[in-house]
Amino acid sequence: MLYRYTLPAAALGLAATMAQADPPHIAADILPTHGLVAAVTGDRTAPDLLVPPGASPHHAALRPSQARALAGADLMVWIGPSLSPALATARESLASGATVLTLSEVPGTVARESRPGGVFAVDGDDHGHDDDHGHDDDHSHDEDHAHDDDHAHDHADDHDHGPIDPHMWLDPENARAWLDAIAGALADLDPEGAEVYRANAETAKAAISEAERAAAERLAGAAERPFLVDHDSLLYFEERFGLTVAGALSASDADRPGAARASALRAAAAERGVACLLLSPEGRGGPAEALAQDAGLAVVVADPLGAALEPGPGHYPALMAHLSQAVADCTAPGG
Repeated sequence: MLYRYTLPAAALGLAATMAQADPPHIAADILPTHGLVAAVTGDRTAPDLLVPPGASPHHAALRPSQARALAGADLMVWIGPSLSPALATARESLASGATVLTLSEVPGTVARESRPGGVFAVDGDDHGHDDDHGHDDDHSHDEDHAHDDDHAHDHADDHDHGPIDPHMWLDPENARAWLDAIAGALADLDPEGAEVYRANAETAKAAISEAERAAAERLAGAAERPFLVDHDSLLYFEERFGLTVAGALSASDADRPGAARASALRAAAAERGVACLLLSPEGRGGPAEALAQDAGLAVVVADPLGAALEPGPGHYPALMAHLSQAVADCTAPGG
C-alpha cells in the first residue's frame, strides 16, 4: 500500500519493490474461463469477468465497468475471437499493452470442426444433415460450412462459429491444459507468486479430473440414448463423454433454421427413439421448444456457460456436474 506522506529516502526502494510485487490485474472473458483463472490465483488476486452471467459471448458489448477492467488488465485470458469477436476489437483499443493468453491457441488444445445444424449421422447412418444442406455428413464438411439454411437467410449481421467450434472449454482435457498455461502466464507477470499459481493449478486439475470421473459415472449408459439440442454448443462435451446427439436445430447464432430442418428433426426423433431435447436457457419459448412440443419430446435446460452457478474456483467442476446431470436427466429411460 502506498501512502501520501513523504517516505524516508531509505524506504523509497522498498516501497518501489512492494509496488512492483502487486499481483497482476486479470480480465477473463466468460464464466468458465474466469473460474479457471480464479482457481489458479486463489487468494492472491481475483480476476474480473468481462461477459456477465446470462449474456452471450458472441455479441458481448462491454459495460463501462467491464471496459475499465479490461483497460486496467495486466493479463487478458479469453477463448479467442471465434467465440467473442467484439472482445477482439475491445482488446485492441483498451488493452493493447496487456499480456493476452488466447486459450484456443494453447498447445495441446483439442479443437473440433463445427458442423451444420440439422440431423447428425449416428453409427454410420448416411442421411444426416440432408434436410437443408444437400451434402453428406460423416462429420466431414467443407471448412467454410457454406450452406443455405432453407435458401433465404441473411447471416451478415450474426455470429458464425467458423470452421472450428469455439466451445472448447467443454472438454475437461482442454481445461486442464489451460490451467497450466494460466499458471505460466501469471508466473511470468508475478514471479513471487509462481509457486502458488502452479500449486493451485495442480489442485484445480485434480478437482476437474474428479468432476470428469463423476460425470462419466453419471452418464453411464447415456451413449445409447440419443437426444436433440437447440444450439450445437455441446460437441466437445459430447465427444469427451461418448454421447449421441441426433441433431441440432441451429449450428450457431448465424443459423436460421426453417421448416424443412424442423421437419427432418421431428422425423429423426421418431426414427431414432429420441425422447428429449436439451435446451439452452436463451432457447426458452423459441422454435426449439416449439419443435419439442410438436414432437412430444421432454425438455431439459442445460447451460454450457453455467450462468446460474456460483462464480469462482469451483465453477468449472460445478459446470461439469450441471451438464452431466442435465444430459443424464434428458436420456434417462422413460424420461
